Amino acid sequence: MLAKYWEDAAKDLGWTYTDIISGATPEAQQKAFESALQQKPDGILTSGIPISTLKSQLAEAKSKGIWVNTSASTDQPSGAMFDTSIADPAQLAEWGKMVAAYVVSESGGKADIQTFALPVFPILYEFDKGFKAAIKQWCPGCKVTEHPQQGTDIGTKTPQAVVSAVQADPKTNWLIFDLGNLATGVDSAVAAAGLKGLHIGGLTADVPNLDALKNKKEDVWTAYSLPIVAYRQVDSMARKFNGEAILKAPLATELITQDSVNSLHVDGAGNYVGVTDYRDQFKKLWLVS
Repeated sequence: MLAKYWEDAAKDLGWTYTDIISGATPEAQQKAFESALQQKPDGILTSGIPISTLKSQLAEAKSKGIWVNTSASTDQPSGAMFDTSIADPAQLAEWGKMVAAYVVSESGGKADIQTFALPVFPILYEFDKGFKAAIKQWCPGCKVTEHPQQGTDIGTKTPQAVVSAVQADPKTNWLIFDLGNLATGVDSAVAAAGLKGLHIGGLTADVPNLDALKNKKEDVWTAYSLPIVAYRQVDSMARKFNGEAILKAPLATELITQDSVNSLHVDGAGNYVGVTDYRDQFKKLWLVS
């Protein structure tokens, strides 16, 4: 969905935009970036892909004067990659603390937690680290067990991995995912296995997670405004083209629970927005309203 909002922002500025699906493996991401380079653009937008994965491609971008912006990165700006400040490690760590605080409070300090993570995206581990550190600080008696997953496991192997983890540790009462999509199929899998008393949550709720909160099947997620992330990235690119300093600021966010989910600001497709008039605000900033 991020690409949809990149496209909207580009149109608002009168730019030409082309979408290329990057994939969830380093090989696929490299191939997608090479396809982008072949189109000889002025700039390329990415999200979550480490600079190390794109080392040779970024060198080529630099040689061709193509600027690159990424959101959700642990890296510092380097070469063609001029901005990595949007959804940076500090932001992810804060989200980890937010979810940890909720888990400790709701469990009464008696949480047995299974976490499921996607190491292919290093930025997500910043959430995991923030979550674990806060649990250790606020609930020394709580237990956290980690289960790394592959991008290709989403909706395929991960649901069964969750079931197996809970069956191996029947005291489990919390399942935490470092990406909303990673929980795809989990609600159905745990129900089919007859597992009860499980609370589900994590980082960056997607529309299915919001629906699950409304249906009382999941418990807590951090909000991630894809529209504002996308518009921030395009704004950053525009500032670079104009020779202006980029904006560095936290993203609009909140902790979404069963109690708050029905009062969220969402778009027509049900995606979290957070700020309803974000598009008008950016257009006014860009002097195109």
